[in-house]
Amino acid sequence: MWRLTYATVLAHPTFRRRVAIVGVNAAGRALAVMLQTAGRAEYDFLGFITTNGPGASGETVLGQADDLVTMTQRWGLAELILADGPGSAHSPQLVKAVLGCQELGIEITSLNGVYERLAGKVPVEHLDRNFYAVLPLDHSIGPFYAVAKRGMDIVLGSLGVTLTALFYPVIALAHRIEDPGPILYRQVRIGQGGRLFTLLKFRTMRVDAEAAGPRWATINDPRTTKVGRLLRRLHLDELPQSVNIIRGEMSLVGPRPERPEFVAELERRIPFYRARNALRPGVTGWAQVNFRYGSSVDDALVKLQFDLFYLKHMSGWLDLLILWRTVGRVATLRGY
Repeated sequence: MWRLTYATVLAHPTFRRRVAIVGVNAAGRALAVMLQTAGRAEYDFLGFITTNGPGASGETVLGQADDLVTMTQRWGLAELILADGPGSAHSPQLVKAVLGCQELGIEITSLNGVYERLAGKVPVEHLDRNFYAVLPLDHSIGPFYAVAKRGMDIVLGSLGVTLTALFYPVIALAHRIEDPGPILYRQVRIGQGGRLFTLLKFRTMRVDAEAAGPRWATINDPRTTKVGRLLRRLHLDELPQSVNIIRGEMSLVGPRPERPEFVAELERRIPFYRARNALRPGVTGWAQVNFRYGSSVDDALVKLQFDLFYLKHMSGWLDLLILWRTVGRVATLRGY
């Protein structure tokens, strides 16, 4: 009954905010798609308002920003989203027009804020290396959150160490039968502040998996053993990372730590990639519960957007949401 009521009443255009995007550019087009998909129950997107000439063909253009106040009244707009770059956003004509709309009670919002709220990630490809839009300049977590987060890490990490000890003999026997070699897989990763540490996992690949050098792991990787495939499916291969948590090298929730062999290339090709180093890496994270298993630079870019969202909005509630979604993925055998 609630779903029926929501679909027929609350999602009706009468209850949605009539909104327009000021500025026609790639970032504005990306937000327009988001408004019409993830935001369709909240927003009624009418079109674009141009600031420097007509828009491209195929786009709904309501008019020019020179007559912004009259236009918002004519279309009954409740919100204007600014999508123009710094040069246009600070022009005297646009500032005067925007202030006039604000005086009438029209809500003025930024593209980044709306996009982050709807998508749950930071639109890195549209920020043009503007680090002000990436860093959590207006978000402080306080000492209580840090202490509570570390306390949760110690408690759950201790539980994980106990489970690791219980599963170790069984996994060791299975490896002995299929592919004799080390039970634990040790790999150097980059942690908080760019410090190197040795990440521990139950081995899931053949002993000679990287004989030709480091390479991205993929879904259904042919180097994975039968035992390793089962461990990945059940997410048991991550259990030894409990030791990394107890040591303080990792947290339960945070961005996944990456290998140094890949980080240099990722930092060169992806803006703001180093911002991940501000956090202690985690076993699970916002990117892990919102995106598939990453196996390329393009995947790393998408996951970075989710990691930056976590950096800007991290809180106890967000951590609990991530843990809840992680339990759901593990219970339904998703993630690999």
